[in-house]
Amino acid sequence: MPNFSLNELLGSRYFNQAIGFDPFLKTIDSVLLNATAASYPPHDIVNQKDGSHAIILALAGFNKEDLDVAVKGQTLTVSSDVHNQTDEDDVLQYNHRGIARRNFKKVFALGRNIEVENVVFKNGLLTVHLKESVPESEKLRSLDILGD
Repeated sequence: MPNFSLNELLGSRYFNQAIGFDPFLKTIDSVLLNATAASYPPHDIVNQKDGSHAIILALAGFNKEDLDVAVKGQTLTVSSDVHNQTDEDDVLQYNHRGIARRNFKKVFALGRNIEVENVVFKNGLLTVHLKESVPESEKLRSLDILGD
């Protein structure tokens, strides 16, 4: 995927008409500029029927102790810093080693009201459950009409 900025994609005419969208546009710009063709580890992003979301990463050969999941602001980072040399490697000799177990770092941009609900690692799949948490100030509320 080529690296380009949102300004190059849309042109400056859109930016001189948008007020208050800077954080959103900077997030999109950051995602576009940092996008790479790296696909390891493979992942799915699922929109569930109840309105929640999940990110599922296929991590065969990893233990939960090898993984780190962190959220800072609106950025979710899943990473692993493993060393391919294990105690088993001293005993085993591989004819073919097709199960990748290498360092990685995946970064996901989260929406403004998206929060991590929980993280589950089961059967080689890491699932990050996300939910939308709308603040009270943004929920619909009925207003009283004053008059005579």
